[in-house]
Amino acid sequence: MSSEYIVIDTQEAMDRFLWLVDSFHDALLREVGIVSRGYVDTDGDMYGDVAPSDMRLIIHSQFEETPYIEIIFRELKEFKWIDGYDLEPAKGSVANDLVTLVFSSNPKNFLVSGKQMEYRILGRDCLGKQPRTVEQIQSE
Repeated sequence: MSSEYIVIDTQEAMDRFLWLVDSFHDALLREVGIVSRGYVDTDGDMYGDVAPSDMRLIIHSQFEETPYIEIIFRELKEFKWIDGYDLEPAKGSVANDLVTLVFSSNPKNFLVSGKQMEYRILGRDCLGKQPRTVEQIQSE
Protein backbone atom coordinates (compact mmCIF):
# COMPACT_ATOMS: atom_id res chain seq x y z
CA MET A 1 0.00 0.00 0.00
CA SER A 2 1.25 3.41 -0.89
CA SER A 3 0.04 6.96 -0.56
CA GLU A 4 1.99 7.77 -3.74
CA TYR A 5 0.12 7.77 -7.02
CA ILE A 6 1.17 5.32 -9.73
CA VAL A 7 0.58 6.42 -13.34
CA ILE A 8 -0.91 3.98 -15.83
CA ASP A 9 0.75 4.88 -19.13
CA THR A 10 1.27 1.51 -20.84
CA GLN A 11 -0.84 -1.57 -21.45
CA GLU A 12 1.60 -3.53 -19.29
CA ALA A 13 1.02 -1.11 -16.37
CA MET A 14 -2.75 -1.44 -16.87
CA ASP A 15 -2.53 -5.23 -16.89
CA ARG A 16 -0.45 -5.17 -13.67
CA PHE A 17 -3.01 -2.85 -12.03
CA LEU A 18 -5.95 -5.08 -12.97
CA TRP A 19 -4.05 -8.12 -11.70
CA LEU A 20 -3.29 -6.29 -8.43
CA VAL A 21 -6.95 -5.43 -7.83
CA ASP A 22 -8.14 -8.82 -9.16
CA SER A 23 -10.25 -7.03 -11.80
CA PHE A 24 -12.28 -5.56 -8.90
CA HIS A 25 -13.60 -8.94 -7.70
CA ASP A 26 -15.34 -8.44 -4.32
CA ALA A 27 -15.15 -4.65 -4.68
CA LEU A 28 -17.71 -1.88 -4.89
CA LEU A 29 -17.80 1.67 -6.15
CA ARG A 30 -17.94 3.90 -3.08
CA GLU A 31 -17.58 7.37 -4.56
CA VAL A 32 -17.41 9.20 -7.90
CA GLY A 33 -16.44 12.84 -8.29
CA ILE A 34 -16.01 15.00 -11.36
CA VAL A 35 -14.02 18.20 -10.97
CA SER A 36 -13.99 20.85 -13.65
CA ARG A 37 -10.68 22.59 -14.23
CA GLY A 38 -12.58 25.81 -14.88
CA TYR A 39 -13.43 28.35 -12.20
CA VAL A 40 -14.69 31.88 -11.60
CA ASP A 41 -12.37 34.14 -9.61
CA THR A 42 -13.44 36.68 -6.99
CA ASP A 43 -13.65 39.39 -9.67
CA GLY A 44 -16.19 37.33 -11.59
CA ASP A 45 -13.80 36.41 -14.41
CA MET A 46 -14.20 32.90 -15.82
CA TYR A 47 -11.23 30.70 -16.67
CA GLY A 48 -11.02 27.27 -18.27
CA ASP A 49 -14.74 26.92 -18.88
CA VAL A 50 -14.14 24.53 -21.78
CA ALA A 51 -11.13 22.76 -20.23
CA PRO A 52 -11.55 19.01 -19.74
CA SER A 53 -12.63 17.75 -16.34
CA ASP A 54 -10.94 15.25 -14.03
CA MET A 55 -12.62 12.31 -12.28
CA ARG A 56 -11.91 10.63 -8.96
CA LEU A 57 -13.19 7.13 -8.16
CA ILE A 58 -13.04 5.49 -4.74
CA ILE A 59 -13.42 1.72 -4.66
CA HIS A 60 -13.69 -0.37 -1.50
CA SER A 61 -12.51 -3.97 -1.65
CA GLN A 62 -12.73 -6.95 0.69
CA PHE A 63 -9.15 -7.95 -0.20
CA GLU A 64 -6.54 -7.30 2.48
CA GLU A 65 -3.93 -6.16 -0.05
CA THR A 66 -6.16 -3.61 -1.84
CA PRO A 67 -8.87 -2.41 0.57
CA TYR A 68 -9.16 1.20 -0.64
CA ILE A 69 -8.40 2.06 -4.26
CA GLU A 70 -8.36 5.67 -5.40
CA ILE A 71 -8.30 6.22 -9.17
CA ILE A 72 -7.85 9.60 -10.85
CA PHE A 73 -8.63 10.16 -14.51
CA ARG A 74 -7.09 13.35 -15.92
CA GLU A 75 -8.79 15.09 -18.83
CA LEU A 76 -11.91 12.94 -18.75
CA LYS A 77 -13.09 11.93 -22.22
CA GLU A 78 -15.99 9.57 -21.54
CA PHE A 79 -18.02 8.38 -18.58
CA LYS A 80 -20.90 5.90 -18.69
CA TRP A 81 -22.55 4.48 -15.62
CA ILE A 82 -25.70 2.52 -14.92
CA ASP A 83 -26.15 1.73 -11.23
CA GLY A 84 -26.66 -1.80 -10.02
CA TYR A 85 -23.92 -3.70 -11.85
CA ASP A 86 -20.97 -5.58 -10.42
CA LEU A 87 -17.59 -3.98 -11.09
CA GLU A 88 -15.94 -7.15 -12.27
CA PRO A 89 -14.69 -8.46 -14.58
CA ALA A 90 -12.95 -5.17 -15.34
CA LYS A 91 -10.86 -4.66 -18.44
CA GLY A 92 -8.51 -1.83 -19.31
CA SER A 93 -6.67 -0.44 -22.29
CA VAL A 94 -4.01 2.14 -23.02
CA ALA A 95 -4.07 3.17 -26.68
CA ASN A 96 -4.13 6.27 -28.88
CA ASP A 97 -3.41 8.66 -25.97
CA LEU A 98 -6.43 7.33 -24.10
CA VAL A 99 -6.66 5.24 -20.93
CA THR A 100 -9.92 3.31 -20.55
CA LEU A 101 -11.39 1.16 -17.79
CA VAL A 102 -14.50 -0.91 -18.43
CA PHE A 103 -15.80 -2.08 -15.07
CA SER A 104 -18.31 -4.68 -16.22
CA SER A 105 -18.74 -7.22 -18.98
CA ASN A 106 -20.82 -4.67 -20.89
CA PRO A 107 -19.13 -1.32 -21.71
CA LYS A 108 -22.57 0.34 -21.77
CA ASN A 109 -22.89 -0.24 -18.00
CA PHE A 110 -19.74 1.35 -16.59
CA LEU A 111 -16.86 2.87 -18.54
CA VAL A 112 -14.37 5.66 -17.83
CA SER A 113 -11.71 7.01 -20.17
CA GLY A 114 -9.31 9.92 -20.06
CA LYS A 115 -5.92 11.19 -21.17
CA GLN A 116 -4.21 9.88 -18.04
CA MET A 117 -4.99 7.49 -15.19
CA GLU A 118 -3.25 7.19 -11.86
CA TYR A 119 -4.08 5.24 -8.75
CA ARG A 120 -3.02 4.57 -5.20
CA ILE A 121 -3.89 1.84 -2.72
CA LEU A 122 -4.64 2.95 0.83
CA GLY A 123 -5.11 0.92 4.02
CA ARG A 124 -8.13 -0.47 5.81
CA ASP A 125 -8.18 2.55 8.13
CA CYS A 126 -9.60 4.52 5.18
CA LEU A 127 -12.63 2.21 4.88
CA GLY A 128 -16.02 2.68 6.47
CA LYS A 129 -19.24 4.53 5.99
CA GLN A 130 -17.36 7.85 5.95
CA PRO A 131 -14.30 7.07 3.81
CA ARG A 132 -11.14 9.02 4.59
CA THR A 133 -7.88 9.48 2.72
CA VAL A 134 -4.43 9.21 4.25
CA GLU A 135 -4.21 13.00 4.30
CA GLN A 136 -7.41 13.26 6.33
CA ILE A 137 -6.27 10.62 8.82
CA GLN A 138 -2.87 12.29 9.28
CA SER A 139 -4.51 15.66 9.96
CA GLU A 140 -6.64 14.26 12.82
